Amino acid sequence: MTNGFFEQSKGHAHSELLPQPLMERRDGSVLRLDALLSDGFAVIGHDTPAFRAHAQGLLPPGMPGVALALVRRDDDFVGGHHGIETVRDTSGEIAALLDRCRAGAIVLRPDRYSYRFVDAAELCEPSSTPRNMHEAHQL
Repeated sequence: MTNGFFEQSKGHAHSELLPQPLMERRDGSVLRLDALLSDGFAVIGHDTPAFRAHAQGLLPPGMPGVALALVRRDDDFVGGHHGIETVRDTSGEIAALLDRCRAGAIVLRPDRYSYRFVDAAELCEPSSTPRNMHEAHQL
């Protein structure tokens, strides 16, 4: 399948267990990544306007899920967006993984394995909306 959820992401194995680094919330509390995720799918990406605009659409419709926007270790928390929690990647592990894969976001399965890396360019295209999981399965 091309441009879908079953092709491997460039520079990264398609399905790999995500590390569980510490994440800092706006209120200063620090938790392992897994504690911030729901029992369903999750999408994690750099805190950019493009990610905030598309994050919820990357989750499967009608299923539980959570969206996390990452602030880099040295950046301040700014703004906020309904339905997306902003957290600081204190170790830099998740941000480095996204950077290495040239991804704007990662979609995680409920077992915390990577499901899909969303290319950063795909999030930045104003005329297109990245496909959600339901649409990708229709291909």
